[in-house]
Amino acid sequence: DMKRHKPVVNVLVVESQSPSGWPRYEIHTADGSVAAAGLNWKGPRFAEIYLDLDPKARGRGLGASVLAAITQRLIGERISPLYRVGDDDLSLRAEVEGLGFHPTGIHTITCQAVLRTQTIAAPARSPS
Repeated sequence: DMKRHKPVVNVLVVESQSPSGWPRYEIHTADGSVAAAGLNWKGPRFAEIYLDLDPKARGRGLGASVLAAITQRLIGERISPLYRVGDDDLSLRAEVEGLGFHPTGIHTITCQAVLRTQTIAAPARSPS
C-alpha cells in the first residue's frame, strides 16, 4: 500500500546507477561500510527492490535509508515496490514494516538445476 510509505531523510544517501542503468541508492561511511538499494526487476506496475547491506552497517538505520529512497522513487513513478524478507529475519521485517511494507503471505522457493547436454547411460543390468 503506497499510502503507508514513511519517507526517511538521510543526507548521506547518494543516487547512482546500477550497471544496467537502473537507479541505485547508496551510503558509504567513513569506516568503509556500505548500504545500497536498487532494482532486481521493474515492470509497468511493480518492481522488486533489493538491499545490499555490509554487516558493519547493520543496526544503524542505513538500510532503511536506502530502501526508503528507492521506494520513494518508485512511488513517484506510480510503481508499487516489492521487497522479499526471509521468515527468519525478524529485525529486517520490522524495519521494512516501519517503512510501510506489509507481508503478503506469499513465499518463494529458490532452487538450482543442472542441464546435462550429454545423455548419461543407464547402469548395466545384471542378467536375471
